[in-house]
Amino acid sequence: MSGKARYEQHSGIGGAMIHAFLLAAFLFAFPSRGAGAQRNTYDGGLVVTHEDPAGAAYAEGGGTWTTKSGGWENESWDEVGGPIRVTKAVGAWARFTPDIPKAGKYRVYYWIPNTVGRTVEVEIHFQGGVRTYTRDMTLGPCGLANLGDYDFAAGTAGYVVAKNARGTVYADAVKWQPVDKLTEIKLPPYPKPDGSVPHFEKVNVGNIVVCGQPRIALTGKPYHGSGDQYWGDLCDTFLRQGMNTMTVAVDWNEFEKAKDVYDDKANDKTMVRLVAALDACKARTMFLQILWRGFSDCLGSPQAANYTRQDKATYFWITNREGNEEGQISPFCTAASEREGLALKALLAAVAKLDPNHQVVIGVHLQNEMTGGQDYGSVAQSLSKEQVPQDLVTFLKANETLNFDPTRLGWRAFSRWADPGHGGTRRTAGNWRELFGMRGGGTSKEGDEDMHTIMGAYYTGKYLDIVAAAGTQALNIPIYCNAWMGASATDVQLFDLFHVGAPHIDGIAGDNPNWEGVQRLYKRPWNVVAAPSEFINPESHFSAIADGAFGFGQWLSPDFELNAYRPVNVMILSMEPLLVKKNLDGNGLLGFMQFPESWGFAMHPKARETWEETFQNMVVTFTTSTAAGRNKTVNTTGQILNGNGLIVKMDTDDYVVTSTKIDVELRYADGRPMRVSRAERGHFEEGQWVKEGAGKIDVTPTTVKLRFPTENWKYGQIRLILSEE
Repeated sequence: MSGKARYEQHSGIGGAMIHAFLLAAFLFAFPSRGAGAQRNTYDGGLVVTHEDPAGAAYAEGGGTWTTKSGGWENESWDEVGGPIRVTKAVGAWARFTPDIPKAGKYRVYYWIPNTVGRTVEVEIHFQGGVRTYTRDMTLGPCGLANLGDYDFAAGTAGYVVAKNARGTVYADAVKWQPVDKLTEIKLPPYPKPDGSVPHFEKVNVGNIVVCGQPRIALTGKPYHGSGDQYWGDLCDTFLRQGMNTMTVAVDWNEFEKAKDVYDDKANDKTMVRLVAALDACKARTMFLQILWRGFSDCLGSPQAANYTRQDKATYFWITNREGNEEGQISPFCTAASEREGLALKALLAAVAKLDPNHQVVIGVHLQNEMTGGQDYGSVAQSLSKEQVPQDLVTFLKANETLNFDPTRLGWRAFSRWADPGHGGTRRTAGNWRELFGMRGGGTSKEGDEDMHTIMGAYYTGKYLDIVAAAGTQALNIPIYCNAWMGASATDVQLFDLFHVGAPHIDGIAGDNPNWEGVQRLYKRPWNVVAAPSEFINPESHFSAIADGAFGFGQWLSPDFELNAYRPVNVMILSMEPLLVKKNLDGNGLLGFMQFPESWGFAMHPKARETWEETFQNMVVTFTTSTAAGRNKTVNTTGQILNGNGLIVKMDTDDYVVTSTKIDVELRYADGRPMRVSRAERGHFEEGQWVKEGAGKIDVTPTTVKLRFPTENWKYGQIRLILSEE
């Protein structure tokens, strides 16, 4: 084992007896806390955690333990707030004892929290011996660390003990996974180098093109940084969830250690991390994307270069209406954008040398979460009196037909510019205040706020465009952004203005879990749609693909071993060679999903039992087979997957329907009879259909209803071939 992790094997009865004796001594010497219970996981494993109030599956002692946040939870992506047990007492211990249902070989995982700890010693007591695993918990990444495969007898003879050798130790959860239920995912080889760099195209689905081959990027991002020796483990975890792309974050202030001093030498921290991530991806034929965190991240500028903080006269920050400084570099500060662009250019120059064949690094995600964009500082006030740039006026004139629909992108700016009810005059020349300031019946303050918000959207795009343009001079790979203020209605109303200011940004997407409710609003002829690797739920993946999204994923926080992404991603990987050939004109794809009431985001349709959509010359009726909302199945861990699926038109009268928990009924829109030539159940292997048996369908003279599995995490696929005869 490399780095600071080591194994020690104690084989036979003698070693087991010694460790049992020592554990008994701990139990006798210190009062212990008994709690915890065992829960089954979606993939056939089991988890023991301290959180449940009943049972003897968890015990602790050897000192004082307390509870804090940062632990494992069994549902959704927001796991990091859960409770976890912690101690600083040297010699303290925590024991996790499963009730193994069947003797056999199990893979053991220990929970590493999203909290800085110290070294923990984990003893795995298995049938025939004991193994000690030592882990420096400061190195991350958070999640379930693979401790290896071991034989366990049925019952409660085996267990895991975590000990505090020094510092602070966290104890929360241990997972046992039957090895015979593990299914390995093998990705296809990299395309052969053809001299090209990765780029976008707007012709087919999966429009990220690598060495001439269109691909779909199933992306994951670690919740926090990782020690270099653990990137391989992290890639394996991503791969087990069916993801083919890793994200590595690089911060501006880390990469540019001082002005013009870059962290781009072989032994520098950034380069060591990039090489470790790149090598881990290469070994598994995974792709790598870079998350560049610069002037705006998580509603502030924590990653801005340190010298920008020391010279705010040059690198000025946002000033609010009250005249106070906000924690954000101003989007009007070209001095900062030019410096940040030089830093990204230096980084991508180093990346080009690390990946000379352009097979691994496929793009850059510019993090750009703004505080709101309203800057009342002197530079912004001065610009408000200048002429509105011609590119923005040209855009407004070219898109007058949006008709002020509040659900359409760019609506807010159009309503200020053109709607007489808001004081709009459709002027083609003038300063910002004249074109976007006052609105009819409103106050000067309201008009002023709208004008500053519209300016902020445009100039945020301008700032990031300077950064992107500089970066692509070194390596001209795709660069995309997430929504500049998150996923509020304000974003979709200002989205177009951001784009006008940022022609070098290839794609823009909103941070929002729901594709159909919000993300779909980002579809534009000019936009290479992406669903960033932070918040999109697996239910949305098929709808995103049907709309031509190049990539999407999940910010992999603690639950990533136990969630619902694997079954969706595995289906997509199996169909990828087919999906990327689907032309976006007319498409031939229809994604669908059930909306849980629990999501509760603005603009989300309510949960529904039955609904209709048109597809080609068909009317499709969808009927959910389970109640809306996330099903908290008793004694089962892991995020439950709500109903969703995809219809693929293979050829004339030839359809493949993939679905879980939603039945699908098709009928011709003109009412003519439906005649079934063949209905078969099957699956895809490398894009090729493989028949398994007869499909489960109900046929009437004018309809065909396809029935699908209702079990959690289980998809069905039916190929339906119709006949005119």
